[in-house]
Amino acid sequence: MNPTVMHPSVQFHNLTIPQSDDNRYYWEIQYDRDNNISYHTLTDVNPTFDWYTDGEDISGNYIARLIAMTQNMGPSGRIVECRDTIENSILLVNDFLQFPNAITPNGDGINDKFIIRNLIEGLGYPNNSLAVYDRWGKRVFYKENISKEEDFWDPATDNTPAGTYFWRFTGKGYLGDIQRNGVVEIIK
Repeated sequence: MNPTVMHPSVQFHNLTIPQSDDNRYYWEIQYDRDNNISYHTLTDVNPTFDWYTDGEDISGNYIARLIAMTQNMGPSGRIVECRDTIENSILLVNDFLQFPNAITPNGDGINDKFIIRNLIEGLGYPNNSLAVYDRWGKRVFYKENISKEEDFWDPATDNTPAGTYFWRFTGKGYLGDIQRNGVVEIIK
């Protein structure tokens, strides 16, 4: 399977007043969330920046900084440069969740738990809940606000028998709310 290539784009809007053709604008956009000095500089008034990735998760907080500069003739006849800087944080989220349809809780470290891909690392739904039910409708697992891998359902911890289970996920996030229902098979 080829890795997914993502191109999240952000359009920046310069709200500097007054805007003039004599002004110069420098946008410094952080492109690596793990490196605080990884900035790309753009000089358009209202630029668009694309974060390119070859399958890596780029969800997280990034810094965007605008430096506005102008040169004016001072009373002494000398050129005076004025500049101002504003900085803000941008949160990129990946709200594409992937739910398993089978779990093999045999302790080999592969597919042992009901892990929802992109839930934790994607940052899209920080307020969430997951409920799992057996075929008679009895709830066998419930967790709110899953934020680490240990929070996911591990059928081996309570000796859940093999079989078909029904799950319901709800999430509230930055881009809206979702509800998903599905079936997962435990294979032992």
